[in-house]
Amino acid sequence: MIFCIGLAAVCLFDYTQKRIPNLLLLLLFAAALLEAAESGGGFGVLGSMLRAGITAVFFFPFFRIGGIGAGDVKLLAVCAGYLPAGSVPGFCFWTMAIAAGIGFLRLLREGTVRQRFRKLRMYVRGCMLTGKVQPYHLEDPEIPGARIILSGPVLGSILLYMGGVYR
Repeated sequence: MIFCIGLAAVCLFDYTQKRIPNLLLLLLFAAALLEAAESGGGFGVLGSMLRAGITAVFFFPFFRIGGIGAGDVKLLAVCAGYLPAGSVPGFCFWTMAIAAGIGFLRLLREGTVRQRFRKLRMYVRGCMLTGKVQPYHLEDPEIPGARIILSGPVLGSILLYMGGVYR
């Protein structure tokens, strides 16, 4: 319950200030570690830290190309540290599925689906031609509203976990 309240506070900051305070993420991670210590002792804490680290490493390339923010990477890692190991893939899947659904609905509402997919196709083509992964600039004056605030989908995914949709 405390973890969800903390995630709601993260969402509040993210949606209003477009950033997630590191102190809030640190408090959430401390709560995750306390939960891990309570349920699994030292090995629980070690496992929690390992899940958080692996998740951060996994999402770091998406940060490097500009697909998600640094706060998003840290938030995903903190949540992975909170969850049992077997639930982390489901958490990542549902977080990204919710974010993709929100993004696609926004593109439909704004009528920019074709332009956004053209931009994505050109980006992939450019990476293939040069053999290098380039930054993907989401902000484009010709295609508005590409950014998705990821804290909402993260909270949604955690609520799905707590509701038993995935384990």
